[in-house]
Amino acid sequence: MSFAYAMVAVPREDVATVGNDGLWYRILTPDGIPVGHGRREITARADGREIATIIEIRIREAHHGMIRASQRTVAREDRSGRVISVVDDSWTGGARARIEAAISGDIATITRQSGSDRRTVSLTLPKDVRFDGGDMLLRGWNPLERPRLTFDQFNAGAMTVDHIVIQAVGEADAEGRFTAIR
Repeated sequence: MSFAYAMVAVPREDVATVGNDGLWYRILTPDGIPVGHGRREITARADGREIATIIEIRIREAHHGMIRASQRTVAREDRSGRVISVVDDSWTGGARARIEAAISGDIATITRQSGSDRRTVSLTLPKDVRFDGGDMLLRGWNPLERPRLTFDQFNAGAMTVDHIVIQAVGEADAEGRFTAIR
């Protein structure tokens, strides 16, 4: 399962917090109602590093009540910073799926395992595909100079590459902060 974020604030202390150990943020509806949270953790290893993104969303459905959906995606990088694998575990209610992607050059070999299915596909990756959700681009993004930020992002959960567009909305507040929609 993949989650689409309804709204991302860039940066707002009550929505996102960046620390030495990663990024913590709340997930909001377009009306500003919190529906979940996420975090990014970076762990140094002797052979590179791991970047883990953990997301939890609580959804209330009329016929099923509250459903908890969570996702943990871990990207492993070699010493040079090149992504060599991505493992994505997701849970929705009682259903679980695991996706493992081995990255070699511009090819991702992706295997998806769920309770009733196992399949493997190969995907050719675009030259500048990102594995970081655009975090490094966002850190240097100036919405005054370029209100729209676009990039290609590897999506392990969907076994594809997504074209991401982040658009600044409205004017900056008194402290120079912007709201952006992804």
